[in-house]
Amino acid sequence: MIDVLQGRWERMSGWTVERDRSQGVLRGRRDGIQFEVPQFFGETSLPQLLMFFRNGEKGILRILRLRFNQPLKEGVLDLSFLEEENYRSCPWDEIESLMKDDH
Repeated sequence: MIDVLQGRWERMSGWTVERDRSQGVLRGRRDGIQFEVPQFFGETSLPQLLMFFRNGEKGILRILRLRFNQPLKEGVLDLSFLEEENYRSCPWDEIESLMKDDH
């Protein structure tokens, strides 16, 4: 499904894909799941509107906006918050215990 969302049709092994005259993808199906792409972002292969069908159910995904290569906000990679008193270093066995909820 990630390949569908990214418009990477050539990577979709196992899917039966129907294309239009200009080789744009119209719809596809695999293992009881079907999708249709009624709308793309401009002249790209990125779907803006996707419709999914399975066992009589239908889902619609509309992507409103895409942004690529956006500049990072200032301080987004700042790790100084780890110096606060609520954070401390701990050994791996303690981390595993917390993940298993053994405490």
